[in-house]
Amino acid sequence: MMQCYGKSRVLTPTVVAAAAFALNKNRSLRTQSEEVGALDSWKKLWDTGMTRWHQRDVYWVLQKYGDDYIHKESRVLVPLCGKTVDLAYLTTKAKEVIGVEGVLQAVKEFMQENPNLQMEAVGSRNGFDCFRGEKIWLLCGNFFHFGPAVAGKFDVIWDRAAMVAINPSDREEYVQVLGSVLKPGGVLLLSGYVRPKGDVKSGPPFTLNKDQVLHLFEHQPWVASVECIESVNDAFSNEAWYKRLILRWRFGGVVSEDIWAIHSKAK
Repeated sequence: MMQCYGKSRVLTPTVVAAAAFALNKNRSLRTQSEEVGALDSWKKLWDTGMTRWHQRDVYWVLQKYGDDYIHKESRVLVPLCGKTVDLAYLTTKAKEVIGVEGVLQAVKEFMQENPNLQMEAVGSRNGFDCFRGEKIWLLCGNFFHFGPAVAGKFDVIWDRAAMVAINPSDREEYVQVLGSVLKPGGVLLLSGYVRPKGDVKSGPPFTLNKDQVLHLFEHQPWVASVECIESVNDAFSNEAWYKRLILRWRFGGVVSEDIWAIHSKAK
């Protein structure tokens, strides 16, 4: 592992008014059928157990950097959370953890595998089915419809394999959602995979390289700084599924990973 790209990029104030990035119900160019189709494709993977992206262990980034950003009073958001064990781990570090997931099967499996969190269905809120447990909420619905009215704002957002899972054409909208729910002075911890040979079309996971990250975040009026805190040359080297020769061939070589800390402006 190694540090990447040198110092963080501190952004100067933008002339774009804050209202320019405010969410509104008509901002999406995607049709309702496209949204349903995208969720259906993920639902099929969960229904058939084809979820090789799921890891049995807490992600190394949280273990190495979590204490630098997350404290006992933090509210943490985990977008497109699946049934990640990171959720349960974060309940031991933060005041409250909210995971948002589009597939109900993933939520059910998380609840079954974490009975100690005593989770139960508690109705719905703003189009999201809600499940509550000890220091944790899981919200099942379309993340592009998420916002402060659903669950307030957050000190930390942990994006591990979320932005790289969605179609790159939807990233600008995804960033708008993140900006709407991150508190002033908060931080987005972002994991970005980079496919071999500059491949930006294949996926998921879709490549999220340095230029793409800077393009997405530097112009945002809520962003104070964008910093790559670590780069890993072979992101999946310790995962059994990736060690199979046929899957390395599928990727066309090793996949690297950049870890970003994106800070929002303080009031």
